[in-house]
Amino acid sequence: MSQMKKALVVAEDLERVAGSIRDLVAALHSNPEPVKPTETKAEEKVKSDSQPTLEELRALLRTLAEQGKTADVKALIQTFGVERLTDVPKDQYAALHTQAKALAAKGDV
Repeated sequence: MSQMKKALVVAEDLERVAGSIRDLVAALHSNPEPVKPTETKAEEKVKSDSQPTLEELRALLRTLAEQGKTADVKALIQTFGVERLTDVPKDQYAALHTQAKALAAKGDV
């Protein structure tokens, strides 16, 4: 394909993208306030119970480290393929929390 034809294909793609953006903007203008689903307190509690926060994990791991289990904490974090707690994917927080609790149970945190 020649450079001119490639440029033409890119220009056509950009026109389609621009059209999609125009459609999106028009849709947003026609409905400026999207309806936000509300969660019940029970749903919020289940959500918070099943997914610990970074701060909760940090506090638990700090307690373990203060009990002399720093090497265990580091090894635990590394089992998730990362070097730092902040690099653990959020969807892995519950698993990390469960494993940290198991480690804590060995030492009665």
